[in-house]
Amino acid sequence: MTAGITPRQIIARIAAEHGVSPADIAGKVRTARIVAARFAAIHAVKEAKPAYSLTQIANHFGHRHHTTILHALRKVESDGVPLPPAALTSSHSGAAP
Repeated sequence: MTAGITPRQIIARIAAEHGVSPADIAGKVRTARIVAARFAAIHAVKEAKPAYSLTQIANHFGHRHHTTILHALRKVESDGVPLPPAALTSSHSGAAP
């Protein structure tokens, strides 16, 4: 990611990839699809803006508590970055060998 990209732009890109809105990512809904997009966006913001504190990142995600951001980053570290739904279906749609 480039240095000039803003967290808002990152969130919008991840939201589009996951088929949700930026408002969904910043909102309170905790369905699996939205949480996956939120965690991917949190990870992407931290990767693009490593100098941002957890509180600064949290402010872009509905003013969540900084420990929520820490949990998301740890979850991505242990489980990997959540893939958008289209990536999941395309990786399993091939014919069996």
